[in-house]
Amino acid sequence: MSVCSTLPPFCERSILPRWTMVSTQKPPSHTPTGLVPHIPSGESTVVLFVPGNPGLAAFYTEYLTELRSKSPNLGILAHSHLAHTPGVIDQPVFTDPSSVGLSAQLKSAIEALDAVRQTLQPKHVVLVGHSLGGWLCLQILKARPEHVSGAFLLFPSLCNMAATPNGRRLSRFFRSPIPLTAALLSPLLRMIPNFVYAAIFLRVLRDLLRSPAAIYACLTLADEEMKTIVALDEGLLSEHQHKLWLYFAKRDDWVGDGREEIIQAFHPDHEAVQVVHGEPDIPHAFCINHGDVLAQQSLAWLKEGGFL
Repeated sequence: MSVCSTLPPFCERSILPRWTMVSTQKPPSHTPTGLVPHIPSGESTVVLFVPGNPGLAAFYTEYLTELRSKSPNLGILAHSHLAHTPGVIDQPVFTDPSSVGLSAQLKSAIEALDAVRQTLQPKHVVLVGHSLGGWLCLQILKARPEHVSGAFLLFPSLCNMAATPNGRRLSRFFRSPIPLTAALLSPLLRMIPNFVYAAIFLRVLRDLLRSPAAIYACLTLADEEMKTIVALDEGLLSEHQHKLWLYFAKRDDWVGDGREEIIQAFHPDHEAVQVVHGEPDIPHAFCINHGDVLAQQSLAWLKEGGFL
């Protein structure tokens, strides 16, 4: 089992003895990538955060820090995708791409949920997923409906990904042999001086771009997204609509016309579904500059759902 040597920034404000690592005891299929507070059994709420692609929890530092600072009794496990975090890669990425594919990522996320439930036994587990993470959260909810109290889907990519504006423009770059070629060329990026990556977000991006395995894993996963996330699972949305909260951008080239299809898929009792349409200046990649805004929205949903 590989674990980052330092606490993620959103955990550093807490006292270390109050934190415990959640482990599935099944390395290397699941790599723990977050910490949760030591909470009394059955008395609190844990958020399981599932990122988009690239799937590095460190991209969401502002969002997670803000969420944590405004709700100190909330447990947070930010679960990075397998092989997306440079230095924490146990999978045979190049020899077995399926080890970091969509099915493997889903299995890993379900293991993370099971570990949270078994280790902490919280009263509520709330899933939060961004983009691809929204699709993964729905699949987790489908697999473990009795263990999930709610799911917040931020800019969710739930259907027809290859047909979205970005899918049409970029999907060709995710197909073989481009992922392997990009991975082999990534060492050339080490020539870019470090001062270029001044911001925290850019430093995370720098480490990603300098990791051949992480680049290959991200691009390979993206190709599988384009091929797999096609038809909207209307039955799943309808069945669990009372557990869902959704946030959409005014314009989102990774969602496209899927936004209206998603909203129309719900039962006529659509008031049971909480949908927020964001401000025009908040993009799909909210984690760059708008993490605080989404944290405030998530906090409002946590209170509204009775999870805090």
